[in-house]
Amino acid sequence: MNKVGDLKRAVKVGYKNATGVYVWHACIDCGKERWVRTRKKGQPCSLRCKQCGMRANHQPHTMIGDKSPWWRGGRANKDGYIEVKIYRGDPYFGMATVRGYVKEHRLVVAKRLGRCLLRSEIVHHINGVKDDNRDENLELISPANHRIKNNLCSQCGLRKEIRLLRWQVKELTESLQAKLSL
Repeated sequence: MNKVGDLKRAVKVGYKNATGVYVWHACIDCGKERWVRTRKKGQPCSLRCKQCGMRANHQPHTMIGDKSPWWRGGRANKDGYIEVKIYRGDPYFGMATVRGYVKEHRLVVAKRLGRCLLRSEIVHHINGVKDDNRDENLELISPANHRIKNNLCSQCGLRKEIRLLRWQVKELTESLQAKLSL
């Protein structure tokens, strides 16, 4: 019977094509004993068994929300729209994607109505700014009305002013960069 800390060559352990020294070691998580290849001074290369190592490497995926090291506030920006992470148990989880994200503007209107939105229902940004998700800036409309509003809004003065301001900012940024590079 092997004792924790016993050292043997690979061939004696049963690894025919391996070389080196192995130590009889207990997993630090579950206590399962097994042969582990050693580093310098007889220290095991791995402190965990394969199953516990997999669990430890994938643990952040099981951590929820701000407990995860990959937490970035639960917000993502895709195509100009803000997406919010929601979890099982949330009454609006039915609107979420496979990864658990829902577009914030749709979530705001759903909370106002007190129900999940259907996929066919469209939420329109009144001022045309996709990341302005204030409740007063959002309205629920039919697909036909949305096409009409988008065509009319594309001609309105506010959109033209926004385009002009963006162009001016771009020009000023380019001229400032040209001056700084000299």
